[in-house]
Amino acid sequence: MRIKNRNPETETRATEGVQVKTRKKALYIGAIATVLVVFLVVFFTIANSYQGRFLNHTTINGVNCSGKTVAEVNNALNEQAQNYSLTLKERENGSETITGKEISLTYVDHGEVQKLLDTVSPYGWIGSLFHQTELPTGSVSMNYDEGVLKQSVENLNAFNKSYEIPPKDACLVKGDGTFIIQKESQGRKLDKDKVLEMIDQSIQSGTEELDLNASGCYEAPKVYSDDKMLLAQQKKVNGYLNAKITYDFEDRTIPVEKEDIMNMIAEQDDGTYTLDSDLVVEFVKTKLAYATDTFGLSRIFTTHMGKQITLKGGDYGWCINRSETAEALTKDIESAEEKTVEPVYSYSGKSRATNDIGGTYVEVSIAEQKVWCYKDNKVVVETDTVTGNPNKGNGTPSGGVWAIDAKKSPATLGTMATMGYSSDVTYWMPFNGNVGLHDADGWRHGKYGGSIYKTNGSHGCVNLPYSAAETIYATMEIGSPVIVY
Repeated sequence: MRIKNRNPETETRATEGVQVKTRKKALYIGAIATVLVVFLVVFFTIANSYQGRFLNHTTINGVNCSGKTVAEVNNALNEQAQNYSLTLKERENGSETITGKEISLTYVDHGEVQKLLDTVSPYGWIGSLFHQTELPTGSVSMNYDEGVLKQSVENLNAFNKSYEIPPKDACLVKGDGTFIIQKESQGRKLDKDKVLEMIDQSIQSGTEELDLNASGCYEAPKVYSDDKMLLAQQKKVNGYLNAKITYDFEDRTIPVEKEDIMNMIAEQDDGTYTLDSDLVVEFVKTKLAYATDTFGLSRIFTTHMGKQITLKGGDYGWCINRSETAEALTKDIESAEEKTVEPVYSYSGKSRATNDIGGTYVEVSIAEQKVWCYKDNKVVVETDTVTGNPNKGNGTPSGGVWAIDAKKSPATLGTMATMGYSSDVTYWMPFNGNVGLHDADGWRHGKYGGSIYKTNGSHGCVNLPYSAAETIYATMEIGSPVIVY
């Protein structure tokens, strides 16, 4: 066995190296421990300093609470209430202010600040150095005089009646031959309850500026220009304008113009636009009835002598049934019809021309005691007559045009029980109640004309020779006009 020689010097150096490393390691560990101890001492010392205080970068309702005690925060909140000012931003760059003093604003301590502090750990002080903390909004109470605030709000210029402009809904309006949508208008009318609500929220949160528009405090339109129902209504009513209706009155026509249809369209109670029944009737009344109705109205008549006289009474003529005509017109417009039509009549004459008497009629002249019967503007009968006795209050009604109400052959006129007479006639044509045209040879014995009517006149009827009555009966129809003057 070979034994290695030991070198004492080498062994000594090795031992010394190990000892140096051990000392360095001990020093390193000692340094770390020292730093840790110092850190912990500083950490807990600073944490201890936050006992009963808020951490850095902490705010409550905008009040800086960093390092403050509950009492100090309460004092700051009191000071904030006393100096509080809320700026109200209004539409069109308007701006008004409500101050804390104005509404007697005060901070009410209900222990909320202490409750907030209780939620804060002092050991979180390091994190507070790097971010801002706003403790829950509304967690403190501000008290104010509600009556004074309400009055202050009512006194704002924004609530002045001369300043307020209510919003307007988008709606259909007349354009150039069509209906267009008029854009809604936002106006500048505030919702008072909403304003009070948002002011209260601002006060409780310490907010110093309230944008009334962004906060939804203004009344808004209910209908906007892109409303689907409004667009559908526009399409529908513009379709009505394609209707082309013309009313025929024989010698003239009256068209329903596009402007007329536009005037009949209106918004209904349910917000829809359609033909308004009242407006359609108004068109029928003013554009049709007033222009063409003749029933019971004055008219100019040219007598057999060519003299023009004014007839003011009677029951002959045309009278449009306004409601039924309007109903028919509504259907035609809604269907966008293109056609020529006649109105629906309640009363009708024989001619729809401007001169609705036409060319077939009976003319009675009381002064001349004459009767003429015309057919197609040609005289087929000219005869003397005897009319009612005016001296006994039985004068024949005159000054108007009446329609023949009936035709009867033969007939018995009157009764002894009711009228004091009873007369048999062959041809009976009443035109005004119990007054009518009839033959009277049975008791006139061929004597007609002159002044007989003044002493031996009828009870109001127009007495005719048999042959004249026969021709008139054959010529006239029920509804034919009888002119008496």
